[in-house]
Parts: sequence; C-alpha cells; structure tokens
Amino acid sequence: MIQKKSYYKIATIIFSICNLYKIKIALAHNGIQNGDVMADPDLEVRINRPGKMAEALTFQNDYLGIFQQVYPEPGKYYPKLKKELNDFLNDWLKNMIEVQKYELVEEDPDE
Repeated sequence: MIQKKSYYKIATIIFSICNLYKIKIALAHNGIQNGDVMADPDLEVRINRPGKMAEALTFQNDYLGIFQQVYPEPGKYYPKLKKELNDFLNDWLKNMIEVQKYELVEEDPDE
C-alpha cells in the first residue's frame, strides 16, 4: 500500500501523488541538445489504483518534434494512439524492471 508522502522516486524519475485513487505521473528520459533539456521521451501516465491499471495520456519526443495526446479534448480520444502508447509504456516499464533493475524507493523530502 502506498503511504501518503509528497513524492516517490524511481532512480531519476520523480512523481507527485495527486490523490490516492487516480494519480498522474510523468515518466521521462531527458537528454541535452545545445544546452536545452530534451524529452526523449516524456509520457504523462494516469494510475488507477482501484483498477490496478496505468494508462498513457501523452507522448512527447523533442528530438523528433512529436507531441501526442490520447484525449485531446473532453469526450474525444484516439483508440489507435491509446493502444500504441500503452504498448510503449508497458515495454518501457518492463525494461526498467527486468533489464535495468529499477526499484521503487520511498524518500522523505524533508531529509
């Protein structure tokens, strides 16, 4: 069970708890180009704790000039993009856990 903390950290990935049932996080891998931080990629993800699901909402890659939204406006979504981004998210998380051996580490920001 996730205890209420102001943030958790997975290696260099930081996210804030918005509420205990629907949490939005950003997962990003960044590089530097000409002194600018570049998303490669950056995903906004919604976590639904009761349903034990994660859903990719946006994808951004600054090197390729790509920004995609599954839900561009209320009541509208792109089913094909939703599947593609969720497949990408699944592969990325699987790689982080199985290959790169990332672990969830709880940190106290006051320390």
